Amino acid sequence: MNKSDKILIAIVILFTISLYASSQYIIHLMAGDRKEVVVYYKDVEYARYDLYTDQQFVVPGKLGDIHVEIVDERVRVVEETSPLNICSSEGLFGGWKSQPNDPIVCLPNETYIMIEAIEGEVPPNEHGEDSTTR
Repeated sequence: MNKSDKILIAIVILFTISLYASSQYIIHLMAGDRKEVVVYYKDVEYARYDLYTDQQFVVPGKLGDIHVEIVDERVRVVEETSPLNICSSEGLFGGWKSQPNDPIVCLPNETYIMIEAIEGEVPPNEHGEDSTTR
């Protein structure tokens, strides 16, 4: 290995580190202060749910109802009617999603679920009070 090979390896390592750091920064900017679960049915917003409140709810689908749950600031489809049940088994760890812009898509039911970041708000404190930053 000569000197130019070592320089090339160093440049590639520095480029990789800077690319990783910049992508983490962009993800942090997109995350926002507060997150909501937004359900779309036939490309129209159907409902919004608070990601910080553990709950279960049912949304309509073309083939039948879709049962969704929010637990520990994560969301997943528990049960739905579709030929392969892809919506309820989508992704790693049983389809749990917790990051903005990481959708749960159920095309046979024409429904999808997104987590959206909302800027300027913070989660409720231990006293259950909301506050807004300016």
